[in-house]
Formats: sequence, C-alpha cells, structure tokens
Amino acid sequence: MKSQLVSKNVTIDGRRTSLRLEQGIWDALDGICGREGMTRHEVCSLIESRRKGTSRTSAVRAFIVTYYHTAASGFVPVEGTGPAQGVSPRRNANLSGQSHLDVAVKSFFGT
Repeated sequence: MKSQLVSKNVTIDGRRTSLRLEQGIWDALDGICGREGMTRHEVCSLIESRRKGTSRTSAVRAFIVTYYHTAASGFVPVEGTGPAQGVSPRRNANLSGQSHLDVAVKSFFGT
C-alpha cells in the first residue's frame, strides 16, 4: 500500500513554503500544536531553526517521532497548567517541570 503525500503551506521564519507529508504526520503535527498552544508555523520554525544536515520534511517527521516518544515515555502534562507548562514525571525525576516540547527539543536537537 502506497501512502499519499499531502502538500500544505507553512510559513517558516516569515517565508512561505510547502511541505509534503503523509496525512497521519500532519495530524500528529496538529496534535503537537494543539497540546503546546502553538501554530503549525511556529513548530515548523522551531524545527527549522535547529535543523542540521537533513531535509526539512525528514526533520519534521523525526521531531514528531521524538515528541511522541517523549510523551509515551511516561511524562504527562501537569493538570491545570495549560499547554507547555510542565510535566509530572513518572519515570525520570530530572525532567520535572518541563513540557513534552522542551524535552523533545533537548532530546532531538541536543540543546
């Protein structure tokens, strides 16, 4: 079964461009945006600002996997704090107080 790529426009650092991703990847990106209170453009700009040596679409896909891996690793948002405000650690106490986005950025980009 061949997956279909869907082209959508995003604005990265003030410049309009298009990305061709599978619909499931777009859905996952939109899930991150909703959870973090960010737009698709802001998340893609964040990824672009730290991307090194890989294509833009590959960086977006890899970042999404890293984000959801972080979420599945036992860190859940703290109730009542809003998007990107913190996590309640279930496994690793040294990441307390960081959002999934913070942890994913550090894990994916090493910063």
